[in-house]
Amino acid sequence: MKVWCNCGMQYEFMNCFEKKEKPCNEECERLERNKKLEEAFGSKEEEVYSEELVEYAQNNLQFVKKVESKLQSIIQEGKNLNFLPSMKPEQRWFCHEVIPYHYGLDCESVDQEPVRSIVVYMTENAKTPSPLLSEYVKRGCVGEATKKEPAASLFFYQLTPSITTQDMAAALQKFQGEYQIKWNNDHSAYAHFNSIHKCEEAKKAVTRIPGPFSVVKMILYDKVNEGEGFKKKFRNSKKPKEVTSFEEETNSN
Repeated sequence: MKVWCNCGMQYEFMNCFEKKEKPCNEECERLERNKKLEEAFGSKEEEVYSEELVEYAQNNLQFVKKVESKLQSIIQEGKNLNFLPSMKPEQRWFCHEVIPYHYGLDCESVDQEPVRSIVVYMTENAKTPSPLLSEYVKRGCVGEATKKEPAASLFFYQLTPSITTQDMAAALQKFQGEYQIKWNNDHSAYAHFNSIHKCEEAKKAVTRIPGPFSVVKMILYDKVNEGEGFKKKFRNSKKPKEVTSFEEETNSN
């Protein structure tokens, strides 16, 4: 079950028999401080996007702009529950990469192929990134974070469709800033670490507690394991209808 801290900035997975209380920590203070600074001065760190997201946007710029426009509308309207239309696996991959990391929203895939779609949940940390990915690509930006390759990875390979990026981040909370999550498909994901030692520690931590993240294996970084960008991930995937508009989806509170 998810247990939120008092300020509502972070949550953590806990077993039902555990003490159902999560204290606030330094990260809560940092998030609250940044939020107040942004409200006061309208300033924040410039967004940096991964190499895979940049590659995807360069090849699918119109779709990226449609997603950006829809996510901005979701944040402005503030509705708790928002439905995106059914879309292709690579389009869902893009949404799972950009929605939690760059917009502070939560999301999960629902339904079966070929009508599998994404539900987006409003959170306290919802924000619009600056610059947007489409603007970032047009400027030709490639940040240092996109060039750094991991030393080792945790591969979670029996995840249920309801698991989200924020759920995984909560399970790896002690290692915040040490890893980057990359979804492989709706049922598996990587947590890439720059330190083999930290990766080993994280594996021990997640396997101690039975749950969705206890089925995991550690691998040394190898380009063959990850494929060649987002294209190879979906080479043999099913081909639902490609999304061209977000005008027909349903929103509800």
